[in-house]
Amino acid sequence: MIGCGLIVFFYGYRYYSEAKQSRSLEETVALVRNREDYVEIDEISPYFLNAIMAIEDRRFMLHSGIDIIGIARALVSNLVAGEIVQGGSTISQQLAKNLFFSNQQTLIRKVAELLMTMDIERSFSKKEILELYSNIIYLGQGNYGVEAASREYFNKNAIDLNLEEAAFIAGVTQSPTAYTTNIELGKERQREVLDALSDFEVINFDTED
Repeated sequence: MIGCGLIVFFYGYRYYSEAKQSRSLEETVALVRNREDYVEIDEISPYFLNAIMAIEDRRFMLHSGIDIIGIARALVSNLVAGEIVQGGSTISQQLAKNLFFSNQQTLIRKVAELLMTMDIERSFSKKEILELYSNIIYLGQGNYGVEAASREYFNKNAIDLNLEEAAFIAGVTQSPTAYTTNIELGKERQREVLDALSDFEVINFDTED
């Protein structure tokens, strides 16, 4: 068992190293920030920022990139449901995956993702990580990032999203195609986000460092 774990870590570390050698974290982030539809955090509705944390990573401001409590909670929920209903990945982990890795679910990729997550947490503030994540997530109908999605679904900029609109877009992240092509599913997911927000401690980013 230990031997298998060491082998997985070795190949995961190699995958991580190759990704960094191909293009550094700084270069990759610069490419994202140079996109035409990139928006800074103060150009994104606070409703969306809080909604995405409430539904994707409730402890985002507290953990250091890897949330053991969140992983345990997801495991229990999945065991009770008998299927995968929650993921354990943090926003930082999802950012690492989207910047560097494929969606292929393997232990080797997961190790590489965790190592890159630690780099991201060391290099950027929570506000920067949330800003980057909000700009690269796939939100259905060919739209990447909250600004593109806001224009597509509500014909407005990301800063102008109201609570219900923000909840809809934040909910799309789980299954972009399903929630943007099936109105009832989309509304059901929107309600889940609104419920998650009801007991979430809202963050005021205007006062955060």
